[in-house]
Amino acid sequence: MILIRKRVGIGRIAIVAIVIVIFVVAGGAYLATTMFAPGSSSTTTTSSSSSAQAPYKIVLVTSWSSDSFFNEVFVAGAQAAAADLSTSQQAVQFTADYDVPTSQTVSVCQQYAAQGYKLILLLIDNAGNYAATAKALPNVLFGDETIFPNGYNATTYNFKNPDSNVYSYNQTNTFGWYQDENGAYYVAGVAAALASKTQKIGDVTGFAIPYMALWYYNIAAGVHSVNSSAPVYYGFTSDWSDPTKGAAVTDTLVAKGADVIIGTGDTQALGAMKEAISKNVYAVAYTANFNNESSRWMLGSVLFNSTGLSIAMFQDALKGNTVGHFYDLDLGHHGNAFVLNPALVSSGVLSQADVTRINQAAQQVADYTISACASGCTISIGGPVSNTFPPEPP
Repeated sequence: MILIRKRVGIGRIAIVAIVIVIFVVAGGAYLATTMFAPGSSSTTTTSSSSSAQAPYKIVLVTSWSSDSFFNEVFVAGAQAAAADLSTSQQAVQFTADYDVPTSQTVSVCQQYAAQGYKLILLLIDNAGNYAATAKALPNVLFGDETIFPNGYNATTYNFKNPDSNVYSYNQTNTFGWYQDENGAYYVAGVAAALASKTQKIGDVTGFAIPYMALWYYNIAAGVHSVNSSAPVYYGFTSDWSDPTKGAAVTDTLVAKGADVIIGTGDTQALGAMKEAISKNVYAVAYTANFNNESSRWMLGSVLFNSTGLSIAMFQDALKGNTVGHFYDLDLGHHGNAFVLNPALVSSGVLSQADVTRINQAAQQVADYTISACASGCTISIGGPVSNTFPPEPP
């Protein structure tokens, strides 16, 4: 499954600091830093002594602007990873290059290669361009989230130990990664069913594509683990970047009775979150922690641990150990999490019994003991999924 999607800027919609997420990678404990908004370019490096090796140079080449929501989240994590891995003997330098037209990807990457960059990350959602660029520069390592390895098959993938899955790629200097938030959305579904008064849940998403269908099915599975008859509605914005479209779909779902709105996928999900709060219904945010947007109506946030992913990728790059890797950091491997808004607990909206049930669901996902599934779905957490959304509930 290759996802082709576009993430563009949000006009810096009141992005709040990402909640501190604790994760473990390669036996060490690391801490995700708060999010910052990068400029036209940004670099993290650690100075080295005269006897140290030359810095290991990494660059992100992206067609999106510096204030693209996903860029801000991803770059913040990569900056934190570079700073964490730098030592006096081996500095790690990370640079972001924004607004690079896809037609110029090869030439821009050639320029970075000439400057000694060893690892180039591409967030251009263009598989053909990625392969051509990697082929043109065989001595440079390339990574991209949209590039799944040859022979990737979700039915045979070992979701209990993503690190054990090794595949081949068209180019030996390439690797891929996956933003695996399925388990976190399952937990969000559990929380939604526990908080809802109407027992009607809404999912605001961009397009009817397999990637979003997978997240929907996991949300529905979480909801149905609490109430098997609760309808989970959905609506498409047909756009990743326009928050007003997310708000409009939210209005439609609220009119159907949904009192929990879960955003899935990029900037339009922020519009859904804001609109849900304004309508006095619960909201679940996407990718970063927005729980302080409302002490009353934010139910929680699904987080993407870009720092943990970056550390795993950068560590292997430094060791020359990325060939054949497909990085899938899920909830069990600290790649994502659902963070409940603690204000709802202290105010009594959610009981301690509710919190216990939510925590148990998260632990079951992390332990890979969850096999629940929405009606008509053939998946377990993170596993194979129908390519289409089911018929929407009446």
